[in-house]
Amino acid sequence: MKNIGITLICLFALSEFYAQYKAPILTCVTRKITGGASNEITWKDPNETCGTFQDFKIFHSTNKAGPFTLLNTVTNIATTSYIHTGINATNTYYYYMTSSYSCPGSSAFSDTMTDTLMPYPRLLTISIENNFPVYKWLPESSHKKIWAYVLINFGSAYIDTVIGRDKAEYIDSSFDVSTGVYTGNLVGSVSECGEKGLAPPIFRHRPVFLSLVSSPCEDEIEMSWTKYQGWGPNDEVKEYEVYVKKNGNPEEKVATNDSSICTFRYKDFLYGDTLCIRVKAIHPSLSDVSSFSNQFCFVSTKSQVPDLLQALSASYIDNFKTNLRWYCSPDAIPKSFDLLVVDPRNGTTLKTLDKVKFSKEGKGYYSFLDSFGESARPVAYRVRYEDLCNNKSEGGQVTTNFMTLTQIGLYKNEIKWPKAYFQDSILYSRLNYELYFSINGGGFIKIAEPDINVTRYEHNIEEHYQTEGRFCYKLLVNYKFDTLNPLLDSIFFMSSPTQCVNMRTVLWMPNAFKVNGITPTFKPKIYFFNATYFNMKIFNRWGRQIFETLDPNLGWNGIQDNGQMAPEESYIYLVSYTGNDGVKVEKTGTFTLIK
Repeated sequence: MKNIGITLICLFALSEFYAQYKAPILTCVTRKITGGASNEITWKDPNETCGTFQDFKIFHSTNKAGPFTLLNTVTNIATTSYIHTGINATNTYYYYMTSSYSCPGSSAFSDTMTDTLMPYPRLLTISIENNFPVYKWLPESSHKKIWAYVLINFGSAYIDTVIGRDKAEYIDSSFDVSTGVYTGNLVGSVSECGEKGLAPPIFRHRPVFLSLVSSPCEDEIEMSWTKYQGWGPNDEVKEYEVYVKKNGNPEEKVATNDSSICTFRYKDFLYGDTLCIRVKAIHPSLSDVSSFSNQFCFVSTKSQVPDLLQALSASYIDNFKTNLRWYCSPDAIPKSFDLLVVDPRNGTTLKTLDKVKFSKEGKGYYSFLDSFGESARPVAYRVRYEDLCNNKSEGGQVTTNFMTLTQIGLYKNEIKWPKAYFQDSILYSRLNYELYFSINGGGFIKIAEPDINVTRYEHNIEEHYQTEGRFCYKLLVNYKFDTLNPLLDSIFFMSSPTQCVNMRTVLWMPNAFKVNGITPTFKPKIYFFNATYFNMKIFNRWGRQIFETLDPNLGWNGIQDNGQMAPEESYIYLVSYTGNDGVKVEKTGTFTLIK
């Protein structure tokens, strides 16, 4: 019994003492055919630290099970490759490596690699999962040459790399499934040395693409889909299954279709249900292989007359374009909108804008730019709605912010605007007015914020009498609705068309002037004149012309045309000019020269 105990202790000590140390990491065995058949064997230093490096040994055999013979001994640790020459090109060769270090124990064996071509993985399916295409293949785990799998397009360009010979899945996060059919790529293998194993492009995989139309009129959802491609020369599919997730409950299979039928009508729902729908293609022979289509998730809605359809504003962009905005309940599904242009005084329809190309702003707001808007008179716009089920509705109208402009005195203009913008049944509040003013085509400046309870404003422009007299105005009104619940928190505005007035040109002539006095020259005062034409002539009492000017700012200083000062007496003037209205005016009279 003692001897047995001693033997067991010794064996245990030896197993601890004589441990295995690391073998070289065999990376590639590549067949070379240039200059005669040969194999290149490459490896990596195992970074063993148990002792001093002595050598790496390479063993080879033409049989996977052996026997293996020593091919070469490498004594330089920096060497990482060896060329096995003189091989028979018809044979398959297998290799493994060991190492030697100045420490007790023995070397582990490296992986055994062969010089056969790189295998390529078998692509099983491409499925749409969580809105991304997912590739699944059979990995070649037993083939030690494989370092990674690569996604390759049909032009042989690398798209992405999945490192690890046991990997079996790739997610293409670059594709947006809402853009249409996904065209799959090839899956190949690659060694650390760059040797490739590429599948021949026989069958190109394309997952099912589901198209879905929710019918708001017939209480059903129509769906159709493309066939799965890639499971054989005729795109073999065992069958298609339709899956629906309703209101967050677990997904259920609601139909199974023969592989030749790629349509289905789903009716088992109520409007307002939240639905997620997708189709599953079943592999013709592999029970555990399938592919899902893209998925649609939405709230089912039924077309109905909108609870609220209301014109909101008709704001002038310029005198020829009017921007219309209106609100239509978001649960309504419009097929088209018509806009009626109405005379607000008697309700007569002036014209109809049929099926306008509206812009959908979201949350029930729509807009349209009427490029032929009315700027010569006030009009109202009314919205008319029609949906896919031919339901029709007509909404409330809005009257344009049309103002009138009138000269009511030598220095005054009167601006008037509407008393109401909506019919009496619509409760709304004006928040403020903003009146803008422009001189002779210049930029607009705000000149007033009239009280919200008034509809007219008088503007005194006496300080601008020396200008040409063309004044333009526009009015902005800001308002909100008081009772239309979806619109209560919003502020709307309407801008009027620009209205302009050419002030009447007025001429005033003095009846006397005094040389070297306060008014040392005789000249007119002319208001709002654009100087297109002006002429003033002075005659003495015998009718001889003694002065003439074309400049309304250049007066007569009493010097006659002969250079002599005129005597103190009465003289005659004749003034002619073209006013801002284009009418030529002549005015004559007498005045006295005082010395």
